[in-house]
Amino acid sequence: RDRLYVNSPNGQTHIFGMYVLQEGETANGMPIWRQLGGERWLYSDTHGRWTIGGQRARERQFEGSNGFAYCGETHKGAMPDEVGQGKWFRHDEAENKWCRDEEITVAAEFEEVPVGRRRSRR
Repeated sequence: RDRLYVNSPNGQTHIFGMYVLQEGETANGMPIWRQLGGERWLYSDTHGRWTIGGQRARERQFEGSNGFAYCGETHKGAMPDEVGQGKWFRHDEAENKWCRDEEITVAAEFEEVPVGRRRSRR
């Protein structure tokens, strides 16, 4: 997939956007995508989970797990849009802890969510 679309309506909204496949680049044996016009990266961390990180993750060559959001389910070789629906976590900066957010999506096609159709916050 050369493009993936990320949405995080409840927090860490800066990870929203289109991510473009970085030809010839990998992280922990899997492809990586870069946010179009941004400094966010969608990559496989060393725990086998899809993670969305920033420049710091890139500088560390995607070693470890350093990000704003991650999928709680290991991918076992599946692409980011094929695994973990409803199983993403994001860092809640106000509470300084990780929280599960079922509304974070990674999709191969852009999906517009109508206002007022979101599930309640968990």
